[in-house]
Amino acid sequence: IAQQRNRNVEWAREAVLNSVAVTAEEALQLGVIDLIADGRSELLAAVEGRQTSVDGEAVTLALIGSEFVVVEKTLLQGIFDFLTDPNLAMIFLVLAAAGIYMEVQSPGMILPGAAGLVALVLLAFSLQILPFSWVGMMLVLLGLALLIAELFIVSFGALFVAGIICFLIGGTMVFDRPEVSDLTVSFWEVLVPIAAAIAVVGVFIVYTLGRSFISEQTAGVDGMIGLVGKVETAIEPGNFGRGKVMIRGEYWKGTSEEAIGAGEAVEIVSIDGLVLHVRKAKHA
Repeated sequence: IAQQRNRNVEWAREAVLNSVAVTAEEALQLGVIDLIADGRSELLAAVEGRQTSVDGEAVTLALIGSEFVVVEKTLLQGIFDFLTDPNLAMIFLVLAAAGIYMEVQSPGMILPGAAGLVALVLLAFSLQILPFSWVGMMLVLLGLALLIAELFIVSFGALFVAGIICFLIGGTMVFDRPEVSDLTVSFWEVLVPIAAAIAVVGVFIVYTLGRSFISEQTAGVDGMIGLVGKVETAIEPGNFGRGKVMIRGEYWKGTSEEAIGAGEAVEIVSIDGLVLHVRKAKHA
């Protein structure tokens, strides 16, 4: 078609195969277009009376007063137009990483894994259409990897900060290819909110883990240390495991370094297998 219309054939080939794009002024210099017009009316006035060829026949353009017909996008065109938004592609990337990570950490949840897989497929479609930088993409993935590593490695926030920085820098670079297109990811409307959401989730996880570490254990035998119970069968020093103690509605064997009579309140000091080492409770 370019050859038939006396256009720049080499540029047309590069545009189709490699998604090469140029500005309007550059297109005019390259012979890709005939003229530049600021609007529809100016365009029609500029091409009025021009000679062109349609199916090998010479045609003179007479467009003034023509009726305009709007051609709506097809469903497939609308879908592709939706997928060519770099902002959505970045959101797909984060959702895919989050969903797959949650599924790997907690197998069987299904919903996060399915959502992550759908986001990954949509991301693949977007990257087939959008020109992107591998350097920027690797920085984004490195940032996400550092954020995940922060959950497993004690770095006092260093990995977290490095991950956020890599994510923001990579996000600005991933679709920034001025020699191909002018598409970019919005820094303030997309990257910063995503980074802020990740930061909030990270702080919540750290806070939750911190509370679990400093809180007293309430489950298992170790959680019984310090509990107060009642002696059901008298405990004599040296009679290991001969006494009986009621703790949390359960009967346990008990031993002590001092004599404790039946009915007295005792406090658990330690646990040796199924035998409780107790002492008289200070506050019954």
